This record gives sequence, C-alpha cells and structure tokens, in this order.
Amino acid sequence: MKKLVAIAAASVGISAISMAQADLSAGSFSLRAGIAWPTTSNLNGTFIGAGFDYDFGKSLFGGGMGSSTFFSFDWLSKSTSGRRGNLIPIMLNQRFSLATGETEGSLPLYGFLGLGAAILDFSPTSTQLAGRFGIGANLNTNVFFESAFVLTGRAKTSGIQGNHIAVYVGYKF
Repeated sequence: MKKLVAIAAASVGISAISMAQADLSAGSFSLRAGIAWPTTSNLNGTFIGAGFDYDFGKSLFGGGMGSSTFFSFDWLSKSTSGRRGNLIPIMLNQRFSLATGETEGSLPLYGFLGLGAAILDFSPTSTQLAGRFGIGANLNTNVFFESAFVLTGRAKTSGIQGNHIAVYVGYKF
C-alpha cells in the first residue's frame, strides 16, 4: 500500500509541475466516471471507474492539427471501500483527431494511444507496464464520451492481469 501511495503522490507531483509550466486555459483538466469490464479470466465482474486527465495543450510528440498530449490517472475498483482489488493505470497519452464534426449531425471524434504503468492492487500489489488505446467523442464544448482498452503486464506472484474495456462520460474544465 505504501508503494501505491508513493506512486499516486508522484503522479500528482508530476501534474503539479506540468501545471506550473503550462498556461492554464479552459479544457486543460477533465474528470471522467464510468464502468469497466475485465477481459482476462483471473478478474471478473464489473468495475466502477473514475479518472483525471491533464491536457498539455500541445503535442509533445509532434503530429498534425488536432493532436495533443495528455496525462491520465484512473482508478477502477469493485467497490468504493478502498480495499484491495483496485486497478490504477497511470499513462502519458497522445490524442489525435479522427473527424472534425463539421458535417451536420456528426460529432468530433478522436482516438488516443497511451503508455505508462498500472498498479494492480491485489494481494500482493504489483506495478506493471501498461498501454491503452481508445476512441472518444466530444458531445459539446465540455462533455465527452470515451471508450478505452487497457493492457497490462502480468503480476509475477499472483499472475493477475488488469486488462479491461472501459466506457466513460467526462467533463472538461
């Protein structure tokens, strides 16, 4: 659990440093809530999830118009009690535009790819390399919908993998 708290604190610290360096503008922060379904046999049921994103407002990896880099921190659990059984992906992501939504009746669509680590808070806790990819749609200026697939490494002692599919509704500040 100490490792979990240390990684969470480091993530918040990295975000704080990034925020100090960046021009804070509308749309830099977003919060998400949703549900996730594990795709591996060693986890089952439905998880609840919450996430925080910080958009750097530019692409750190190049890319064309509509491309941006963002930091994401997610928490997925079977309950809100805080007991073991949590998945905590921490990723650096690249978002890219798929459709502008300029056609009547269409939504602005985007895709994203991310790489980072996932804390598998099962007995014992393990931190594994992780990746994520997904698609999202901006419903209006502030509200968005996302679907993501997260792949994690397998914990060495328990053999648990945190692979899951998640859907979120979020709000950009």
